[in-house]
Parts: sequence; C-alpha cells; structure tokens
Amino acid sequence: MVGSVEYPPLPSNEVLCMKRFLKSPYSWLAPPSLIVLFVITIVPTLFLFFTSLHHWELGYPWDARRFIGVQNFLYVVKNPLFFGGA
Repeated sequence: MVGSVEYPPLPSNEVLCMKRFLKSPYSWLAPPSLIVLFVITIVPTLFLFFTSLHHWELGYPWDARRFIGVQNFLYVVKNPLFFGGA
C-alpha cells in the first residue's frame, strides 16, 4: 500500500505500570521498606522457630540452652489441658 504508515506495537500493561512506578517520586522508598519489613517480620519468626527447638529459660545465659528438637511440641500436644482449654 502506498502512503500507509506502520506504527510500532504498543507496550504491554506491565511495561506501562513499571514505567509509571519508576517515574513516581516515592519509588525509592520501596527497597528500604521491604528490607525493614523483612527485618521486623521474618527474622523474629526464624528466631522464634529456632528457640522453640531448644530447652532455654529466659534467665539463663545463651550458652546454657540445649537442643531438644520437637519435644516442646510433643509436650504441648500430649498435655490434656491443651485440647481441653477451649
């Protein structure tokens, strides 16, 4: 065809959203906020799981703990007050 103009393909919605996000004046806040969210939520959860597998009382030093595996969980499940408490 004579006189026809071919236009480049339009970008997808994902590309448009990413460009809009990167142009935002607050886009630099996303990485630090994700790091803070990780430190506040994931790290304490991992520490809690780690300490639940050890026999450790709060007043004792960190070196006094000993690994007992899932015995803490078995103790709770075998306790009749655990299921009868509701």
